[in-house]
Amino acid sequence: MLKIMNGTMLTNISEGFVWWFTGRPASGKTTLATRVQHTLAERGIHTQLLDSDELRKVLTPQPIYSERERDWFYATLRYIATMLAQNGVNVLIAATATKRCYRDLTSLSHFAEIYVDTNVEICARRDPKGLYARSAVGDVATLPGVGVAYEPPLGPAVRVDGEQSADLNTQIILTQLLNQGMQPQQFYTDFCTNNLSLKRQRF
Repeated sequence: MLKIMNGTMLTNISEGFVWWFTGRPASGKTTLATRVQHTLAERGIHTQLLDSDELRKVLTPQPIYSERERDWFYATLRYIATMLAQNGVNVLIAATATKRCYRDLTSLSHFAEIYVDTNVEICARRDPKGLYARSAVGDVATLPGVGVAYEPPLGPAVRVDGEQSADLNTQIILTQLLNQGMQPQQFYTDFCTNNLSLKRQRF
């Protein structure tokens, strides 16, 4: 909504939402965040996806994954997400973020943490970047959940089983977050009309 006061145009901007997809490396975070992004876009809700792997290419092109570097990287990621949300941009984050404090964006009005809970053996079997194989022979010493501790969320807005299909997990995420009032009512109505069984189902 635009208002004009003393010849100056002012814009009332509603704060966007931030949904953080967390889980062990190779748990399926980016795949699921991308699927959610496409589903929302099909219904007219646009989002900015912040994927940690892509951001590192710009912010830390030669990462060493030290604790100090991770502290800086995730502080920067939180800052970017906060600035976008405060300017009305809806944000999806796909990032492991080993410590819970890295993922703390509870100061925002519409923040949700989504835990992609995938067994470490399954993650190691997928291993698209070869991180688990390299960790096993000592080439990667700081792999989250193996070389360094990964702190899972204590009370995520949504928890999904990473062994389930991305389609099913997308439906679970959207249904649960919509029921928590994380989206406009019209989107909730449209989504549930097309997913009546999900509307009645509890996960």
